[in-house]
Amino acid sequence: MEENENKPVGSWDNYLDNWLSCDEVSSVTEFFEVINSEEVEFKDKKRIRLTLKGDKGKFSFDLNFTNTKFLKDEGVKHPADLMGLKLSFRKVTVTNPSTKQEVEALRIGKVVGLVKNEKVGQ
Repeated sequence: MEENENKPVGSWDNYLDNWLSCDEVSSVTEFFEVINSEEVEFKDKKRIRLTLKGDKGKFSFDLNFTNTKFLKDEGVKHPADLMGLKLSFRKVTVTNPSTKQEVEALRIGKVVGLVKNEKVGQ
């Protein structure tokens, strides 16, 4: 009989991310600080995953096309430039492309801490 080399599993917490959802956002005046940004693959596409810190703890938040475009249009030159910025979110109703059901989603509403009027690429 072969010896089991698998390590024992101590807690589910090591396997669960705490995702930012509509339930965690109480108002558009609540801000979350970006404490990390990293590139991840999701359904064979690259995305940026943010780690956010708010009053209720730390949360993961993947940027979809709409939120990525918003940040770029606001003047964020690179994903790494998000570090230390504060984001607010607004709740919107969208159609889930897989289920065709209407669901609540989060859109970035405001970016605080960004130095504006700099040319892209400086």
